[in-house]
Amino acid sequence: MAVQTPVAVAGVLVHPGDILVADDDGAVIVPAARWDEVAELARRVDRVEDDTVRAVRAGAALAAARAAHGHHALQTRKDPS
Repeated sequence: MAVQTPVAVAGVLVHPGDILVADDDGAVIVPAARWDEVAELARRVDRVEDDTVRAVRAGAALAAARAAHGHHALQTRKDPS
């Protein structure tokens, strides 16, 4: 049996050191070299979602709250890789 070699999981190549994060909603494999970047993006998503929820609870319309807190920008890919 080989160890520390890439394996395919559901058609996705996973390399040694890559990070697998999973919960009831699904799984994602993050290349080790991009973990810091992905973790920061996840924290940003959490902050924007928390701010959006607070705004809606304070009376804002969902669309307005999303616009005010940059929700759309979270869904815009900047890196073509």
